[in-house]
Amino acid sequence: MIHAINKVPGTSRQAYVRPAVITQSNDNELAVRLELNLDFNNKASFNIKAQNALVNSYIPQMGDHVLVSGDNLNSCYITGILNQASSVRRPLMDSGSQTELLSSTGAKVKLTTKDESDILSLEDKHGHVIFEHDIETGKSKIFSPSGDLSLNAPHGNIEINSGKEIKCQSLGSITIDSATSTQLRVSAKENIQSSISVTQNGLLLSSHRVGLNAKKGEFNIGETSYKGIKFNGVLKQSKLLIGKIETIASRVIERFKNVYTQVEELQQTKAKRVRTLVDDTYQVNAKNCDINAKKTVKIDGEKIHLG
Repeated sequence: MIHAINKVPGTSRQAYVRPAVITQSNDNELAVRLELNLDFNNKASFNIKAQNALVNSYIPQMGDHVLVSGDNLNSCYITGILNQASSVRRPLMDSGSQTELLSSTGAKVKLTTKDESDILSLEDKHGHVIFEHDIETGKSKIFSPSGDLSLNAPHGNIEINSGKEIKCQSLGSITIDSATSTQLRVSAKENIQSSISVTQNGLLLSSHRVGLNAKKGEFNIGETSYKGIKFNGVLKQSKLLIGKIETIASRVIERFKNVYTQVEELQQTKAKRVRTLVDDTYQVNAKNCDINAKKTVKIDGEKIHLG
């Protein structure tokens, strides 16, 4: 029977060095059960708080037999190890052949045979699966049932290698954050690769072919430079608002069904030769019209009307 402290006369200030059994070792709390002789015929059991005085060499486990000492029954110190509780291995039957390795804290390693496949798993004390490996298929899984999962290498690299595909799926966002640079690269053949490189200086996209499909797009770029061999564009409607445009080309060919040009001030054409070919009617309407030629002006037609 477990007695309450201070309810048994003469025990609250009794110094002792006694064997005890660890009854609690989780959530940063440690407790032991010890027995004291009250008189020649009676013994009393007490469950009291304890502190581990063997911090660097011993991890307390439930069921361990230890040596404790204290000045009263409010608390005590673990000063020695008498016998550590051993793990228990036992066979269980549950919808298949199952072998279990159980620790004193409640965590367990299980080997389950189901549908002619051996499953090796690790469970915490609440029965949540932490790790699972299918020996038949070779597939392994890591779980974090009630919290986050973190891979840390503060002083080294982290490498993930796969002989086949790597898939990432999230119900939230996916963030890749780097202090220097991030590269995404596909090398299908020698000297042919597609890559995206993000550095502190900017974004670099390199590929044999680039495709962009969107219902609506918006580009805000301070300065743009384009170099290419050939450019083809198909637009249903286009509108450009440009402060100044300059085009330099060795040859320009334009084909339109209708062209309407409106110039508020001056339209000037400077050329070595100008030729206009019209199949039907050529009409010029102006308030004033001046034709100046240094040599010859020639007008040829069946009828010429002046005035």
